[in-house]
Order: sequence, then structure tokens, then C-alpha cells
Amino acid sequence: MRPFVNKVTSNVKGFDGMWEAELGRHTLIVGPNRSNKTTIIQGLELGLTGVVDELMGRDEVKLAKLLSSLKPADQEALRASIELSNGKKGGFYMEAGSRASADNIVPDAMIHRVVRKALSGSNAKMVDAMVDWMDADGVTIDYIVGQLPKNHRAKYQDIADNMRRREKNEITILRKICDYAGKRQREYSSQAKNHEDFASNLADQVEQIRSASTIHKKIVDCVDEHKSAIDHLVSAAAWADENGVDQCPTCGSQVGNAHISVAHAHLKDQAIAPSEEEMEKLVQNITGIMSDSVRWNIAITQKKKAGEAAQYAEQYKDLKKCCTELLKKIVLEAFSEFKHKVNRYLPEDWNLDYNEELECVGLNQGDRGIFTSLSGAEWATVVTAVACAAGDTRDKDEPIVLVIEDRAWDPKTLSSVMKQLQKFNGQVVIQSTVKPRGRISSDWTVIESEKFVRKNKGIEEPVKKSKRIPKTRKNLLDALGFSADDIALMNDQTSKELSDRGLPATNIKIEDDGSWSVVGA
Repeated sequence: MRPFVNKVTSNVKGFDGMWEAELGRHTLIVGPNRSNKTTIIQGLELGLTGVVDELMGRDEVKLAKLLSSLKPADQEALRASIELSNGKKGGFYMEAGSRASADNIVPDAMIHRVVRKALSGSNAKMVDAMVDWMDADGVTIDYIVGQLPKNHRAKYQDIADNMRRREKNEITILRKICDYAGKRQREYSSQAKNHEDFASNLADQVEQIRSASTIHKKIVDCVDEHKSAIDHLVSAAAWADENGVDQCPTCGSQVGNAHISVAHAHLKDQAIAPSEEEMEKLVQNITGIMSDSVRWNIAITQKKKAGEAAQYAEQYKDLKKCCTELLKKIVLEAFSEFKHKVNRYLPEDWNLDYNEELECVGLNQGDRGIFTSLSGAEWATVVTAVACAAGDTRDKDEPIVLVIEDRAWDPKTLSSVMKQLQKFNGQVVIQSTVKPRGRISSDWTVIESEKFVRKNKGIEEPVKKSKRIPKTRKNLLDALGFSADDIALMNDQTSKELSDRGLPATNIKIEDDGSWSVVGA
């Protein structure tokens, strides 16, 4: 059997010094509100795990400033120690203004904390947690790759091989690849948009580039025509100059050979070396054409990159879809087995189930579907049952302590829950303002919080008055949730008034003198 905490010693919320509580494998702490039930629980939590729940509306509190609120004002330090059934001990010690010290603390002993977070957290966290709880040894890399379309197998294998350096569970790797594929899809989609936007911003310039290309062709044609004309003039002037002709060879004017010689020399210079102005215009035209050409090429490149990025985005989108569908299939198949283990710890007419979208767990109500809007008591019961099933997979030498919150139990439900939890080989501690219906099994240790307080404050138990209460009245009081000790403490008037009025024990306190009062009144 697993070891369990059989003794807690602490000064949490203090009394007159240290207090002590003896626990069983299955323990019920019962008493009205504000009767120090939480004191015992927080002492247990602190001594076993070094953190406490339900402190200032927070769970798993380990901040020294907050924990110090549990220390009695007249004591120098906050203390909590536990003793296990196998003889091992652990403890917590923290002086005011100092860091805490702990010895043999078992931080993960209270698995219900992990379960509570998982079932109320994101889908990813819930799936990750459930993967650890469920038996999925048959899910191998070969199985997963074989279930994927052929076009994704090589890519999945490469990604999985890299992830396997940090993660061994193939289902967890599959879920992380779902996230990875989604991330890459978003990245490539963003890249495609950026490239497309860049190319679109050049749209007006693209038209200019096209126009510039046309103009360039015209300029080339014009230059060719001009060059041809100059070449013709140079040839004509050369002929006239060399042959001593006085008449202009192009227009027939009588200009004289000397003028023709000068014209010939000028035309040769024009044909060989353009003017600075002509050179400047030529450079400007070439520079403009080259700039336009560069922008044209950039636009084309951006369009190409946008197309490639969009293609990659689509591939990763499809990979994510395939992996998500496969993950859902595997988890649902594994959960169909796991839920039977959970249901073993639930009341007989309760049936845990999971919706098809892997969004949340709830209680299957047959034709009415899965009910997820659970009451406080239902939620606490489901969390505990899942924790029991999850705890069964842990090493048998490790202590597992499940603390079930006080969530407005009714005697019937509490009785059913306690019956099922007797099957758990770990430790269960339940808080309640009412006792379960019927006789409590000897497997349960019952701590009445008011007696616990009186004992640790050194207050003697009141002497029970010898009186005879009619059996019918006693049976009615018992049905209303009053303990045998409470009934024995009542005076005749109290027993008659409570039974006649049918007042449940939930909000009733039996005073030491045998009278009664409403708690909180």
C-alpha cells in the first residue's frame, strides 16, 4: 500500500502553541463553517508540499509574504511537519522576514492540483496532461507517420526527430507539431502578404517601366536615324571636299570648296564625339532606364517570393489539419479506456465523458448529452476521480494525497463519493459541513473540527448528560445530520426543538450547555 500522512503537527492559524491531528488513509473532516477545518488541511499541505491552497482566494501559495499570514502573532515562526505511515517525516519552517526551509517535502504528492489546472485550463494543457495519465504506449512514431498522407510523412519525421531530443512521448510530440505547423503557417502567410504588398506598392512604377521601355525603343530608333543621317552627310561632304567641288552636295548651293572643307571637319567631329549636353542627356536616359529595370526586377522577385511563401503556408496549414485530426482520434481512443478507470471512483450513476472537440470533460447524461456545467460538489468529485485514476499510474512507493474541497455536500452525495473513494490506494481527505447519510465505514477516520479545536486549546469535553431521548426523535436528529456526540450533548428542549422544526445540522451549533444556536447568527 502507498504510504500516507498519519500525523500533522503545526501552528498554522495557531491555538495555544502547536496543534496535532491524526489522519487515516481516508479521512473526513466535518464541522460547521469557520470551525478550523481548513486549518488542518493547510497544515497538511504546508508540511507535505511547502505550499497551501485556498489562501486569500489563491491556490498553491508559496510566497513568504502571504504564508506569513498563517503564523500566529505571538510566535516567531510558521511550522508544519508531517509523518508518513512508513515512518518517514517531512516539514516546513519559516521565520518572519526569512526564507522558508523545508526537509523531505513531496511537492507533487497532491496530484489533484495538476488535475484541477488541466481540466479548467486550455485545450493544449488538458491534452498534454491527459497524455501523461492515459495508456498510449502503442502510439509510436511509425504508427503516427503511417496515419498521415504521404506528402507530409517526411516533413513530420524530420520535425519529430528534432523534438524527440527534449520530449519522448509521441502523442505530446504530435500535439506540439500541431502547434509548430500552425506557427509556421502564420509566419509564411505573413511573409506572403509582405511580399505581395511590396510588389503592389510598385504597381504605378510598373506602368512607368513599361512606358519607359517603349520610350527607350523610340529613343534608340531616333538615335539610329540621326546617326544614319549624320553618316550620310559626312560621306557627301568628304566626297565634295576631296574632289574640289564648290557646290553643296545636299542642297546644290554654290558655297565654295573651302566652306565644304570646314563643314566636313565639323560633321566628322559631331559623328565621333557628341557634345557635353548630349552626353548628359544620354547618361540621364541610361540611368533612368537602368533604375526602372531594377525596380521591374524587384517587383517580379517579390511576386515570386509571395507565391512561394503562400505555397509553404498552405502546406503547413494542411499538415496542421492532418495532425490535429489524428491527435483527436488518438486521444479520444485512449480516453475511452481511461474514463472507465475514472468512473470506478465516481458514484455509480455518474459517467465521465469527453466531448468530440476535445474541449472539456463532463458527465454523460445519455440522450441529454454531456453535462459540463457542474456544481461545486460535482466538480470536486470529478477532479478527485480523475486524480485517483491518474495517481494509479504512479510509483506505489510515492505518497499521493488528495484533498477534496468543501463544496456544499449533501449527505447522500457525500456518502456515495466516500464509498467509491475507499477503492483508492492513496490518501483522501474530505472537508464537509455535513456528515454522510447512514453509517460511516470503519475505513474512514472522522475528525470533528470543533472537538479538534477544543482538544488543541486544552478545553475539556463537556460531561455528557444522562438522559433518554425518544428513539423516533433520535432517528430524526440522526437523519438531519447530527452526530451521536451532538445528540448526547443536547438538552431535552434542544433535541425537541430541532427535531420538531426539522433543522439540518449544517448550520446548527450545539453549545456546551446543551442549547443550540445558528452558525453565523
